[in-house]
Amino acid sequence: MDRETTHVPERPERRHSTTDILPPRLRDETRVRRDPERRLRLAVLEDAIRYVQRYAHATEGREQALYEDAVDWFRSSDRTEPFAFENVCDALRLDAHGIRRRLGEWRQAHDARRHLRAA
Repeated sequence: MDRETTHVPERPERRHSTTDILPPRLRDETRVRRDPERRLRLAVLEDAIRYVQRYAHATEGREQALYEDAVDWFRSSDRTEPFAFENVCDALRLDAHGIRRRLGEWRQAHDARRHLRAA
């Protein structure tokens, strides 16, 4: 088979990558430390980012609920729960405001690309 003419469909999780939102060093640092709590916090954060990315335009049902829950989690400044967004960011040494900003930038770019495809 000729590699240059063969098209392999992209896996869905690659289309919804957290690399535009999170620093690349984070996953490597977490893996090296082998800290289960840190890895769990990172997994929670990555899942929430993927829900925002994957379901950004959901209009009903479970997908819309997942999107709205993730957006609410990112917007919240409540720190009473151990896995509240800002607590997760603190534990991972991340700037919560910076992640919110990058998510907003991702959403704007995503909406612009979607609008261009529809035109």
